[in-house]
Amino acid sequence: MQKIAQFGICILICVIGGLAGCRFGGLDCVRAVPVFDSQNASGVPDASQVEIARTLYRDGCRLDRDKDAGCIAQYVCAAQTIWPMVAAEAVASDGGDGASAKIYNQCLRRIIDSGQKYELFKPQSGQLLVSPSSSDWIPILYRGFTWDPQDFDLVIPATTEVSKKLNHDYRCSGIGVPVVVINKRLEGERFLRDQQAFAATLVLRCARSDEESPSGFVFEFVDPLRARSVNVDGFEVAVARDLSAPIAYRISKRDKNYLEGFLQPGTTDEGPGLYTVEPYQPGKIPVVFVHGLLSDPFTWSNAANELRARPELISRFQLWGFQYPTGEPFLKSAAVLRGHLNAITKKLDPNGEDPALSQIILIGHSMGGLVAKLQVTYSGDQLWNSISKVPLDCLVTTEETRMALRDAFYFQPVPTVSRVVFLGTPHWGSPKANRPIGRLGTKLVDEPSSMNEIREQLLRDNPEAFTEEFTRRIPTSIDLLRPESPLLRKMNCLNFSESVRLNSIIGCGYYLLGVGDSDKVVPVQSARIPGVESERLIISKHTKINSNEMVLEELFRILETHLVDPCLSGTSFSVDGLQE
Repeated sequence: MQKIAQFGICILICVIGGLAGCRFGGLDCVRAVPVFDSQNASGVPDASQVEIARTLYRDGCRLDRDKDAGCIAQYVCAAQTIWPMVAAEAVASDGGDGASAKIYNQCLRRIIDSGQKYELFKPQSGQLLVSPSSSDWIPILYRGFTWDPQDFDLVIPATTEVSKKLNHDYRCSGIGVPVVVINKRLEGERFLRDQQAFAATLVLRCARSDEESPSGFVFEFVDPLRARSVNVDGFEVAVARDLSAPIAYRISKRDKNYLEGFLQPGTTDEGPGLYTVEPYQPGKIPVVFVHGLLSDPFTWSNAANELRARPELISRFQLWGFQYPTGEPFLKSAAVLRGHLNAITKKLDPNGEDPALSQIILIGHSMGGLVAKLQVTYSGDQLWNSISKVPLDCLVTTEETRMALRDAFYFQPVPTVSRVVFLGTPHWGSPKANRPIGRLGTKLVDEPSSMNEIREQLLRDNPEAFTEEFTRRIPTSIDLLRPESPLLRKMNCLNFSESVRLNSIIGCGYYLLGVGDSDKVVPVQSARIPGVESERLIISKHTKINSNEMVLEELFRILETHLVDPCLSGTSFSVDGLQE
């Protein structure tokens, strides 16, 4: 009670200085505001104060329905009126679930939605204009973000619905309203996606003495990943958080174009590429997620959601992703990733001053594991010799084609990649690729006309130069996953970088005709390779392995091990899991 009584003095000053006679744009929003009684600071709302706030809120809703921008002033006044009680409740319970908080949160949600609709709430310029016809404004502050204010292109209040696609929804009560902020990529931002979503919490509070505000109030956006509380007149009060909201939002807007990327490579809006989930953060080790066949980066939603909820890990790692059309030969996709990994380190750290960028970790699911594998191996001439009887330099073709072939078939390990984690990776192929569904998938893939023209030129001008695997057609990703593929077999003969560490997580528990134990797609024996630091068998289906909770715990164990000793070596094997 002593803490709340002290807090009541601050609230008293706030009420007298900021609310009494609150006037915005010529509107008398509040004619008389009851002063908060510091001797009765029980956290129970004063009835008259609550009723005034409700009346203001309803008036705002009426104006909003009439398409009158004056509704913003009503919402703001309502939130300011109820703020003393909200603050008292928050200090008393270190949260924001009381009756006053419900009104306050409704006001903030309306301010966000209607404020953007009437172009009065302007996060990019850092202010809210209280009405179109006045100069009254409230500043918007930012705390803890890696994003800049100009990145706040659109603000959307977080939904209270639970996502069915996530194992857990990481949200907690507190002061303020959780929101999803949408950032649209600026021209020239090569390693950001066209649209990014990130979490924030919006609070309307009394301004401190060092904060300029004509009304005595400020809006504050808080990054819930990095700041768990907000200062309310000298007291640190927990903010409401919804860490899962941006991921759930992106899932709900998913256009599911991965099928198009399989059937018609090169036709999707966002081409293949490496991207960062947040702006670059020096000192944090990049973890790059690489999806598998007939999939896209959303397959990692649960992994990203769980990782972001672990402050001990997310404070040391930054999340990146790689998206590619899965119908194309994965050697081509691997070449793109290789080029982007080299390019991003040069762009972000041209002088080589950030040691974290030399500790990149790749996590590849299914075929994505093969794409990752080609980042840490030496090709020599083995891969080229598996499809051609003629040296590359002796081919009759254009220099552009020769260069593209060289990028795909001749490479060395990317020096900045220090670890690869394989999840259900078919190192030795999958019998599914030879079965009717696999053969049908291969026939359905429609290669871009440009690739077919190159192939026809190579065959026409270089007769007898290529093996049957290439002569028959450009091998699709499914072709290269057949156990008898010469190219796939040669991949397993490549030497790994001497400095890279490898880990395997393998799905098991399902019998596959002719091959035995499997994850229903990849046999256990196909997912095994020598030289790994750890191998963990977990009962899981192939399509569920990267969201399996035991798999994710093993993945986080590997990340923790990497932090303790990034040069750790040794081998351990275990089998675990519960039947699904």
